[in-house]
Amino acid sequence: MSRQPRPRRPQARDEDFLRLMVSAKPEMQADILIDTNVMVEIMTIGDLLRGASEAGSAEAWLGSQWYRYRQLRARYSNLLAWWLTVTDTPTTTHGHESIILTRRLAPDERRDSDDERTRWQEQSYGFTTGIVHVVRDYVITAKIGAVIDMDHTAEDGDTEILRVCKRDNLTLITNEGLSHRGPITLNKPSGERNLRGRCLDEGVPVYTPEEFLLEKRVDLHSAAHDFIIRCEAGVMRAAVDNVLTSTGGRDVMSMIVPVYRWIMLNEVNERFAHLNRYPEGE
Repeated sequence: MSRQPRPRRPQARDEDFLRLMVSAKPEMQADILIDTNVMVEIMTIGDLLRGASEAGSAEAWLGSQWYRYRQLRARYSNLLAWWLTVTDTPTTTHGHESIILTRRLAPDERRDSDDERTRWQEQSYGFTTGIVHVVRDYVITAKIGAVIDMDHTAEDGDTEILRVCKRDNLTLITNEGLSHRGPITLNKPSGERNLRGRCLDEGVPVYTPEEFLLEKRVDLHSAAHDFIIRCEAGVMRAAVDNVLTSTGGRDVMSMIVPVYRWIMLNEVNERFAHLNRYPEGE
């Protein structure tokens, strides 16, 4: 028996939320290239939701090193985007790959998959809608454009990123080699150099989001609080502008600030869960 399509819900999800968040700006001279593994942390919380789902219980997820790693990875990536906004620093990225990975972590069932989405995928798609229509328009307004002269469909994306960074003297921000298991690695499991290692070999400046922010002497604690203040104001402005006014859209709007307060400040809204905060300073 063929699966009957589920009725479409009257939500903002009917819109194409990936309406080029990385729209090219030919006049923009970028100084930084953000790798796709950082962009997806800015555009979706899919990895966090997937980890919670796969752990089987909130207790198992919150007690794992993987959870803390994913939370901090999301925090530093978004604080990077906030710094880019505050400093008005033009930035570029690998547009095609960013869209592919975002759709993988936040699939639209009607477009991106032949199977029913899991619960975490539904939540991820909904929240990504909020990121695109609220956070990117009212909070993280940094100029992030797709590289113009780049093969966005190249099979070896790392080689293409390295080529562009060398050609245009760009600093690369990447999570390549980062893991919850220990120090940052410069090699793949096969022994080949990963993108970070290749950048170091070729003299291309390369940082994780956290390393870059520390290099710029950013007060991470103050930046996190400033981000939340802007986020609260952005959600209110979006509501005044009648953004995401459907039932599902209002649900998404109500979650934006609590989710970022959790990512940035370890605060959890008791409407959603009862959790212990990490000690201050972690």
